[in-house]
Amino acid sequence: MCRMVAFASKQLLNVDPYFQALKEQAQHGKNSPHKDGWGVALYGENDFTLKKSEDFIWHVTELSVQARMAVLHARKSSSTGASVFFSHPFVYDFREKIWAFAHNGIIKGLPTLSNGEIDTQVYCRIFIDELRNIDPIEAMRRTVEKIRTEGFEYTSLNAFVANGSQLCAFRITSKEQDTYHTIFYKRSPDTVVISTEQFGNGWAELENESYIITDITNHEMKVEVGKIF
Repeated sequence: MCRMVAFASKQLLNVDPYFQALKEQAQHGKNSPHKDGWGVALYGENDFTLKKSEDFIWHVTELSVQARMAVLHARKSSSTGASVFFSHPFVYDFREKIWAFAHNGIIKGLPTLSNGEIDTQVYCRIFIDELRNIDPIEAMRRTVEKIRTEGFEYTSLNAFVANGSQLCAFRITSKEQDTYHTIFYKRSPDTVVISTEQFGNGWAELENESYIITDITNHEMKVEVGKIF
């Protein structure tokens, strides 16, 4: 169980306001506290930064760095406790891009490796394997179908995925009426923000079994909202 915030922008933005919003959700939001570590994946103009911690996120005063795209995550462990190794986002170097993957939910029974993976790491590996020859939306569709076909129970498969040019959010919950595993988004001509909880005004809620994908190429931004199934 986790809290997540992400953004994609045509220009560099200060990450700290979004980090502060995540801190508020982690400490005072739904089902708080989310105290078992945190992580951020930041895409700048020509650089990438990954920072993880097993400390309480509210112990960090600020995160004043700039990025065009970011995925921010605060973790509430269901079993393993705080560990920097289990803090999201998880990162893969694939197709000459760095993919960041963050998850909010619990998946029961996934086969893990002997090095003590958590469910999100296995979920992420399945998605990356499916991504090899198809787009992120179809890769997520096949990932969900595989998890369902194998009979693995889950509360939520909600995920934020980024690669520096694309930012995706997927909402897949086991219960149709779920007020915790929510995803909201808001957009302007230059920026898209997605979050597990609203902060400020202008938000729309992403429906269950739906996605939002933001694609920024040559400083042109395209946004699509649709159904996964």
